Amino acid sequence: MSRPRLAAIWLFGPALVFAASALVGVGLTLADDDAWGPVERRGAAVVRSETCARCHPDEHASWRRTYHRTMTQEAVGDAVLAPFAGESLDYLGFRATMDRGADGRPHLRIAATEAGEGEGEGEGATPLLDVDVVMTVGSHRYQQYLARIDRQGEGEVWRLPVAWHVGEGRWIHLNGAFLEPEGTI
Repeated sequence: MSRPRLAAIWLFGPALVFAASALVGVGLTLADDDAWGPVERRGAAVVRSETCARCHPDEHASWRRTYHRTMTQEAVGDAVLAPFAGESLDYLGFRATMDRGADGRPHLRIAATEAGEGEGEGEGATPLLDVDVVMTVGSHRYQQYLARIDRQGEGEVWRLPVAWHVGEGRWIHLNGAFLEPEGTI
């Protein structure tokens, strides 16, 4: 075997073996239906930060000094920064009204304000969304709110279309803080 040919085998041989292995791996992954399905997490143990602190005290202390510790919380007590005292926000023909339920839990109601958008208009309109807030996201610039929405018998957690602007102390539509397509609520 000539020297140039031997050099080419040594140079490109490992790359060809790697490429062939990668193609086989991709092919097997594409053929595996389980690799593309949702990951089932029901029943998985969820622990609180104090549990992590026992084994990882330095990491826990570092995390505790940041806004990450207040990033996502249950919507109770001081975790909720917005007043939820009957305020409303009109945006693109819809009115979002933020108040509290009889149990004190934050509540959001969205109804159409223009004729032809649902049944009725304004405050008396049939709500398109009428939910309790279950989680908060953020505590620094904006605070977003999440609700559990029943979809075909499954309670999914969805981000609501309004947020509390912490610095200005006012409600904003998420389009005012995050880049998303205009016209959806």
